Amino acid sequence: MVAKQELLYVTFPLNAANIDTHMFVVPAGMAFEVQSITHCMAATAASATCGVKKCAGVTAPASGTLLTTAALAMDSTANTNISTVVTAARTVRYLGAGDKLGLDFSGTLTGMAGLITVVLKRIK
Repeated sequence: MVAKQELLYVTFPLNAANIDTHMFVVPAGMAFEVQSITHCMAATAASATCGVKKCAGVTAPASGTLLTTAALAMDSTANTNISTVVTAARTVRYLGAGDKLGLDFSGTLTGMAGLITVVLKRIK
């Protein structure tokens, strides 16, 4: 369990078999604020993107609220950490109990391999 005010690093593998999915659910009694989002591709996918989204209630990943200024490009330079600008809207960055982090993939994922890390700051 994460102590209050500590950071939690949520990592998820990216590969050609990915489908839209949730990568983290905020446990009861906790709240977090999204601090940063970084991804690194070992093998890129030329026409693919991944939206990292806040999903409240029964919201599907494709229908969530985008946490970044744009979806992540899966064709970024191989083996390079790419930090993405997180939205300035604190209400969007806030994740309360039961909220989820979702991944919304689009394009052709063929050959894609990498990982994404979302850093969360516990605020409750």
